[in-house]
Amino acid sequence: MRLGIKMKLSEISYNHVAGVPFAIRLHKDSIRKHVFRVYRFSPDINLAEEIAPQLSRKIRKLTPYNSTGYETILLLESSDIALMNDTIMCEAVQAALPRVKKPHPDHIWYADTSMPEIEFSLIKNI
Repeated sequence: MRLGIKMKLSEISYNHVAGVPFAIRLHKDSIRKHVFRVYRFSPDINLAEEIAPQLSRKIRKLTPYNSTGYETILLLESSDIALMNDTIMCEAVQAALPRVKKPHPDHIWYADTSMPEIEFSLIKNI
């Protein structure tokens, strides 16, 4: 893929590339002249604060089942290949759960739907 971007050695450039829904940072390697690196940085947000209200809303829907003895499962999903992975989601959920009214679900799973093969990760187990 040709980007049509001319860069000097060791130059760093922030760019918007057609078809890429976010800005990328390019760095032209100073040693290997035909190599450049592509970077994507996440916005400066506290994900735990962002998802706590959403977790509360979802968990509240499970409360009638949890309180009557059913085993409850909450499945969280993201298709954001650039900014999300199971570790980031797990850390955010673990930080957000203390802010969410109990009872919490028995199990919380994360589904990464950014690729054709969906990957599931266990975030919380009883």
